[in-house]
Amino acid sequence: MPRLASLPAVLLAATLIAYTPEVGAQDSAAADVLFQEAKTLMGAGKVAEACPKFQASLELQRTLGTLMNLADCLEQQGRVGSAHRRWEEAVTLAAEQKDDRGTFAEERRKAVASRVPKLVVDAVTGAENLSVAIAGSPVPSSKLGLPMDVDPGKVAITILRGDTVLETREVDLAEGQSLTVKLDLPAISKAHPEKKKSEKPVVEARPEQRIAGFVVLGVGLAGVTAFAVLESVALAKRSEADETGNCVEKNDTALCSPQGFELVEEAGTLAEVGQWVGLGGLAVVGVGITLVLTAPMGEPDDETEPKTTALPWFSPHGGGLMVGGTW
Repeated sequence: MPRLASLPAVLLAATLIAYTPEVGAQDSAAADVLFQEAKTLMGAGKVAEACPKFQASLELQRTLGTLMNLADCLEQQGRVGSAHRRWEEAVTLAAEQKDDRGTFAEERRKAVASRVPKLVVDAVTGAENLSVAIAGSPVPSSKLGLPMDVDPGKVAITILRGDTVLETREVDLAEGQSLTVKLDLPAISKAHPEKKKSEKPVVEARPEQRIAGFVVLGVGLAGVTAFAVLESVALAKRSEADETGNCVEKNDTALCSPQGFELVEEAGTLAEVGQWVGLGGLAVVGVGITLVLTAPMGEPDDETEPKTTALPWFSPHGGGLMVGGTW
């Protein structure tokens, strides 16, 4: 790649090394470290490693010296399109700061201008506002149809819908080459139809869930039935103890014979077991009803469709089933 041997060494050194910190101490110190590292890499011929260092230094502290060093680095790397843009920025910044180095920057800009590839994106636009990016950088609609500086080599032209890439075209440009790429954005939009947001996925039917729900419901009802049976037996035991005279009430206290005491104990045990069996049965019934009601029916979900929710509850003192929803 062409270097700066044709320019007087003294002028080059005075122009490119000039560096005046003008920002906060911390950013200035960090920018200076990066700048010096980049200069060392340039001296060692490691141009590709030096350019990112100049770029990082420039982002921390925008000075004319760093900007011109970055432009020179990019030019030596062969990225003449990027270098040309940086030399243009240097000319503008020098004029703003009334810096004499602006003359040198303008000479370098003119020298590299003829080597810059020009890319024209001639886009036919349509109703949909698709966007275009070149080498990852968005292209304003105002620049479509106008020559744009690019770096030599392969250049990717991306057509996007929002953040979604629809198509990518790749072109290969040599130094000084001009190329026009035509894009029919309506045709690209038609080739990639946008999915309607209102479309809902089809929910597959789940008959096995409904079957399982009915089975669980049956088990729960069996538990409730067992509760009724156990409670009936418990009441019968208690009545037998009272009717045979095995237990009598005296001063609000039950006095029972050994046989009566045994009957009362059996009645209490049966009643307690029946209570827990009944509560468990109610819980299982709730699960069964929930499985049946929530089983997919093979139709898209619709917020306007009736929905039912069943929630069992139980405690040592009772239980039940809460049913709610929209109808």
